[in-house]
Amino acid sequence: MFKIVVAASFLAAVSFNVLNEDGELEQHSFKARYKYLSAKEFDALIARMNSPEHTQDDTLQEVWVGWDAALCDEHGQPLPHTQDNRERVTNILGMRAALIQGFFRAVGSAAAKNLEPAPASSTSGAGQASA
Repeated sequence: MFKIVVAASFLAAVSFNVLNEDGELEQHSFKARYKYLSAKEFDALIARMNSPEHTQDDTLQEVWVGWDAALCDEHGQPLPHTQDNRERVTNILGMRAALIQGFFRAVGSAAAKNLEPAPASSTSGAGQASA
C-alpha cells in the first residue's frame, strides 16, 4: 500500500573536500536536510536554474533547510542551524556545489530506484494468502 503522504523534508549525504594547513585534501561528510519538492516544484526549479541570473545561493535557498549533528564547529560541537552558520558553511569553497550535488544525487537515486523492475516474487499478489 502507498499512502500519498510525503515528508516535508529529507536527509541526504553530502561529501566534500577541504584543503588542510599542509595543502592536503581532507574528505568530510555530513547529512544535509532538504525540502521535498513536488514534481511541479522540481520542474520549476530546473527552469530557474537554467536562467543566467540564477545562482547557487538561489538554489540552496529553495532546497536546503538544515543539517545533522555531524556538521560541527571548530570545537567539535554540533553547529546550530542559524542564518549566520548557514552563511559560514556556504562560504567554504566548494560547499555550495557539494550541497546542490547532494540534493540532486538523492532525488536522482529515488527516481532511478522507481525505474528498476519489480522483483519477480512481488508481482500482482494474486493467489497469496492474506496475513
